[in-house]
Amino acid sequence: MMLNKEPTRVQENKVVLAKLSREEFTRLQHYCELKGETINAAIKHIVMTEIDKPSIEPISIKNSKNIMFDTNSFDKILSGDIPIELIKKSISLGYRYFITHIQTDEVSNIPDNKKDKRAKLVLFLSAVAPSLIPTESFVLGYTRWGYGKLGTAGYYEKLLNENKTNIRDAIIGDTAIKNGFIIVTEDNKFINKIEVLGGTAITSEDFISKLEKDEK
Repeated sequence: MMLNKEPTRVQENKVVLAKLSREEFTRLQHYCELKGETINAAIKHIVMTEIDKPSIEPISIKNSKNIMFDTNSFDKILSGDIPIELIKKSISLGYRYFITHIQTDEVSNIPDNKKDKRAKLVLFLSAVAPSLIPTESFVLGYTRWGYGKLGTAGYYEKLLNENKTNIRDAIIGDTAIKNGFIIVTEDNKFINKIEVLGGTAITSEDFISKLEKDEK
């Protein structure tokens, strides 16, 4: 008796291509060296990890009461220039607060010799309970896997300064513009860039005025 054997199926691999700038490729090489992986293995691991993780539900509600703080506005909160009680009251008026892992990482990275500042910011975040949302741009070396969307919303590159020393701020600004959030920042140049791109950004002083006006 003869058995008909079906031809063995060979798994077909697909090749994924992506264009990287010289700087981006250098950062990728550095990442691979730290991980002890080849570039191909690292890219495959990164892509599949991102795909297999449960997605964070994006929030697309565009509202003038949706607020995101840039990290440089945290000092204003600590100094009392932005009263925490006023922020807490604003929640009952329909204000909603949002945050990305970029801000929480910066709080976590505050050194031990400033642990009192770190503790106060943690308490502030606990009191306000901002919604954690993914960043709209994925930047190697800065964006955490699972907490940022692959690709870019298109604003990130335009928000970078000439020396690219504001990468974290650009990621935050990119996310705020894409979601229609008002970003509170003390950087006037950054405010101008965001407004040119169609976003909304205000200083802490203007933010307080807005809250006080709505409270009346």
